[in-house]
Amino acid sequence: MQVPSGLLQVPRLPQSSSTRGYASQTSDLTFPIRFSLIIPTFNERDNIEKMVSQLSHLLDEAIPNNYELLVVDDDSPDLTWEYAQNLTEQYPNLLVMRRQQERGLSTAVIRGWQAAQGEIIGVIDADLQHPPDVLLKLLVIRLGDADLAVASRHVEGGGGE
Repeated sequence: MQVPSGLLQVPRLPQSSSTRGYASQTSDLTFPIRFSLIIPTFNERDNIEKMVSQLSHLLDEAIPNNYELLVVDDDSPDLTWEYAQNLTEQYPNLLVMRRQQERGLSTAVIRGWQAAQGEIIGVIDADLQHPPDVLLKLLVIRLGDADLAVASRHVEGGGGE
């Protein structure tokens, strides 16, 4: 598997006064936004609108205008990337990246990390297998003293349906 390399071009959200220059409380760095969520996709056209809607609703309530959703699509034959791109007017915190030369879940996540502007970075699958509301629990943990928050159905207290 080849690590992503080369020039990366991702359209940026226009920065409003509410998102410009967010200063981290834990460092001297300035982050444009608080949270970047990477959503790697391949043939998820049937799920992407519901996923973006649910995530936007949750994050708009928790950290309004202080997040970005980055869909990283591997040039899906079902045109997930195009469908997601058409949602950007309705969801202004949504960015879409169409990868035509690279493939694979791990490299999609890495590309998303490279494009992310947030102080905190997360990843979630687009297939609705993971409940989006768990994301808020992880975000609250991370906003506390934790350096890392991970959800799993394979640990004590974890679950899956």
